Amino acid sequence: MKALDCSLRDGGFLNGWAFSPEMADQIIGHVAEAGVDFIEVGYLDADIRTDSMGLPPEALRRMRRTAAGVPISAMMRASCAEPERVLAERKGLIDLIRIPCAIQQPEPALQLAQRVLSHGFRVSLNLTNISASRPEDIRRVAARIQGVEVVYVADSRGAILPDHVPELVAALRAHWSGPIGFHAHNNLGWARANTEAAIQAGCTWIDGTLAGMGLGGRNLRIDEALQLTGRQPTPALVEAVERDWLNAESALPRPLYVASAQANISQDWVAPLVHQFGEQSFARMLSRLPRLNWQTPEQVALWFHESAHLKPCVRLRVYQAQGRDHESAAAVFFHQVKPVHERHGALFLGREVHADGQTIVRWLYPNEPSIHRIQAAVAEDPETLKNHEVRINSGLHGVAHQEWVHAWP
Repeated sequence: MKALDCSLRDGGFLNGWAFSPEMADQIIGHVAEAGVDFIEVGYLDADIRTDSMGLPPEALRRMRRTAAGVPISAMMRASCAEPERVLAERKGLIDLIRIPCAIQQPEPALQLAQRVLSHGFRVSLNLTNISASRPEDIRRVAARIQGVEVVYVADSRGAILPDHVPELVAALRAHWSGPIGFHAHNNLGWARANTEAAIQAGCTWIDGTLAGMGLGGRNLRIDEALQLTGRQPTPALVEAVERDWLNAESALPRPLYVASAQANISQDWVAPLVHQFGEQSFARMLSRLPRLNWQTPEQVALWFHESAHLKPCVRLRVYQAQGRDHESAAAVFFHQVKPVHERHGALFLGREVHADGQTIVRWLYPNEPSIHRIQAAVAEDPETLKNHEVRINSGLHGVAHQEWVHAWP
């Protein structure tokens, strides 16, 4: 069992990663002394704003000295500018690079993973926002993962319940035979229970932070993570409280992040949506938001704008597509059709192919008038226009279809 501390990376959301060198060294020293297996010290990026948001080589050298032999980890996003230069300059200074992977659009992360591997780094691929994905989505991505050391299931929204964990881990295990990790957030108070369920399901890497500091609903505490791996945490870790290490609190109250987890929306969207609607209005509307697999903040904003006095509705389309290549059609649907609809505000509820060749697709909309607006926007989207022939030739549309709209639920 491995325990990874990500205090400087995840805790940085609370203070803009503006840890002083002295504070960063204190955190690294405490968790290194406690016997963690890896210390994640921030984000790799060409645009260096602070030591932990950019990780310049001189900062990494200091951090490695403080870590006293404990391997150093860093997170690298697919949006990182000049990745070749960043990797070349950090060679020998980082032991493990972790790459967040959006399950609905995995290609950028999968490509970055191969690039990082080619530079000789150890790589972890972290499947993010796991609560917004179905087991079949996870299996689809898992089948494409190659060469990395560990794949994480990340409860980025703090929205998973312990009963859900085994199914998600099993979906990853269907196509991934290597080590599996679990990253918990504590929005709903389930960080420890979810991590225990993950370990029972076969996860052998877990994350934690000093005093649980992290975005929004916070993280599993690193002393609890060590306990779950069978180690005795130091008294300093057990007694640590967040304010001693950050001297800063999130600008937004934690109850907003609890409510966001209950509705299963991303913690990253909370601050922008509060800015857009105001804190009180956002909190009031959030309490009415159903728990769904929200994919974009635009979907949430559209719901807020339109659902106050109209009922949401489901659009059900049945395709008659006997004799079609359903595997090819499914690939086109999930890679080209579904992302465009979600970008314009529709919520995907499911797609089923029956033995008789029928394909059934279900979408959720804030209300009936929004269906026509969203469909018009999808029809005019550049991705739709670019992929028109591929969609037609794939057999996606079948030879005929029927459509119904009914109230939700």
